Amino acid sequence: MVDFRISGQSFDFYETVSTTRTTFGNPNDGYRPDMMIPFSTYGVIIVTTTPSVPVQISFNGFDIHEELSTTGGIITATYSNRVISKIWFKVASSTGACSVRAWSIR
Repeated sequence: MVDFRISGQSFDFYETVSTTRTTFGNPNDGYRPDMMIPFSTYGVIIVTTTPSVPVQISFNGFDIHEELSTTGGIITATYSNRVISKIWFKVASSTGACSVRAWSIR
């Protein structure tokens, strides 16, 4: 029997994050991102899992690069051929959550 499983580093990423913070920055130090993808991405999909709560996304910890909500009409953001390794999340109020999927070509 042949074992077709691949050992070594996986270049597929999936994680869900929820936040109640109204500013960008990890609560431990105020700077760290909420999510770090451990490889250079080729594609990233970010989907809100709480569409009634607007979730704002930043790729540098300062600027708002995307807002996911049903009121804004965007509940999924897809980035192709773009390296994204750090993501910050914040909400205006309540608790928001997103799932992130990323992949690389290696």
